[in-house]
Amino acid sequence: MQQLPIDTGTLPAVDPQVSNPRLRGAFVNPKKEIQLLPHLTLNRSVPGIQAIFKSTFNDRIIYATQSEVFYIENDNVNKAGDIISASAPIRMDENTQNQVVIVNGSGAWVFNQRTTGFSQLTAAANGFDIDNPVDVAVLDTFMVVVGGKDRKWIASNANDATTYDANTVITTDNTMGDLTGVQDLDNNLFIFGERGVQRWIPGIERTPNSLPFSQDPTFRDEYGCVSTGSLLSQNNELFYLSQDGQIRMMTAQGANTISNDGIENIINSYTDVKFSKGSYWYHKGHFLYQLTFEPNTNAFVYCSKAQKWSESGDNDLITGFSEFAIQSDGIYELDTNYADAYKKVVIQTPYIKPKLNDLSQRPTLGSVFLEMTQGKNGSPEVQSCFLQVSKDNILYGNRVRRLLSKVGNRLFQLRWYMNIANTGFTMRFELQLRQDVVIQTAWVTFN
Repeated sequence: MQQLPIDTGTLPAVDPQVSNPRLRGAFVNPKKEIQLLPHLTLNRSVPGIQAIFKSTFNDRIIYATQSEVFYIENDNVNKAGDIISASAPIRMDENTQNQVVIVNGSGAWVFNQRTTGFSQLTAAANGFDIDNPVDVAVLDTFMVVVGGKDRKWIASNANDATTYDANTVITTDNTMGDLTGVQDLDNNLFIFGERGVQRWIPGIERTPNSLPFSQDPTFRDEYGCVSTGSLLSQNNELFYLSQDGQIRMMTAQGANTISNDGIENIINSYTDVKFSKGSYWYHKGHFLYQLTFEPNTNAFVYCSKAQKWSESGDNDLITGFSEFAIQSDGIYELDTNYADAYKKVVIQTPYIKPKLNDLSQRPTLGSVFLEMTQGKNGSPEVQSCFLQVSKDNILYGNRVRRLLSKVGNRLFQLRWYMNIANTGFTMRFELQLRQDVVIQTAWVTFN
């Protein structure tokens, strides 16, 4: 009897034929609970939606298409204004005066929610001397906007996202490359370029021709960020995709790479990662960061508490935050109620080589056992688990189905009996679930 590692998450190897543990559609927490990723329910059909933002003002939802900005209040859709077609991902942020700045590489606009005024920021009217605005962030009372190819950034006047001092524009040096983003973390401002990151500390009082931040000369990060859309800061964690395909997480203690060689190998195989999009979810006591790659239809999900990776489900390639998300056809709500649809969870083990005393014999896979506990309330509907076996981690045999018990709060086993000879095997479990389950253990026997 040999135990199967079923709680490793997604850790693809550079050579998939050697080992490729995989988890799709859920994540495994430290208690070995398979927790399903949130269910998506279409809230509103919006063809061509590009970005979404949750405002603190009257709980408004602000969203943008390629050329227009709208807001939803009391379930009514209102148009805020028109924008120039985007040449970069659309990004938004809001200051304490409920002014929302929208940037998209082609321009920057301010939506004053208290007056519903909407206007474009220009050098002549606002002192806004940024030609290629690609990202925006708020720190203290200042709105900070960074330009891309011109490598410039600027901060607004305090509590006023419509007024900027052109004399305070900062131009970064060539070593940073094009600027790609700006985020706040631990009350510090981080300016991202393709080849480096700078930290700026608030504290200098704003006076004419001065900037309310000073650069920290001791901070050094040469990884940089290649994707504006990947940049996301929540719960004192800042995530970004670096120039060499590494996914990194920055905290107050510093920055570290959280992806492994296999994930980076997959990312580097994509033709253009600059359009990847980050999402951040709070789900059942866990903070999850999701990085979606389009049009490759793949997304990686990281649970910082468990420090493990998963892959999103086939229909969950989403961009959003907290309780709302977007796909190309509209706005979705995240829901933990799975009564209307099954969630498919795929657990693929690494390539397992039998541990036998007699090495002269060709091992034969005799049986596979999966031991689990279902949720406290059980499921009124039939839940299923399919097993497929592969000899080479590439081609898989037929799917063999077993049914889960409808009764919760009890331990039960799923068993598959077979007779397959080979030097090694990969097992792929596909669970069709309506609720979370706890996998106690999984093991195989060899003859």
